[in-house]
Amino acid sequence: LGGHESSCIYAQYALAAKKQGKFWGAANILFDKHPTSLQHLIDEMEKANLDIDYEQLRKDANSEEVKEELQNDIETTYARQIFATPTIEINGEIFTGALPYEVLIEKIREAEKKLKDK
Repeated sequence: LGGHESSCIYAQYALAAKKQGKFWGAANILFDKHPTSLQHLIDEMEKANLDIDYEQLRKDANSEEVKEELQNDIETTYARQIFATPTIEINGEIFTGALPYEVLIEKIREAEKKLKDK
């Protein structure tokens, strides 16, 4: 798939955390702490007091359900011709690359206006 060699396993753990309502906590750790190993990720999650059942997290991360969800996400992304991060979609419009905060807010406001005008 390319990218970081551990990106799929980290994504599995983020999806597993989602099952416990902790996706964004896990995602923030991945982006802010840049874990260098699975144990480093778990250590950072514990430090952040995410209130996660770690035994269940490990089971879910390695479950066929989570692996299939990740595979579906990958296939959907590639089918939409998205090959880079960050990529964001706002109201059907795709933006690749980091957007300055002001531009991002402007694009969101434009999308909100389009929705209100419908």
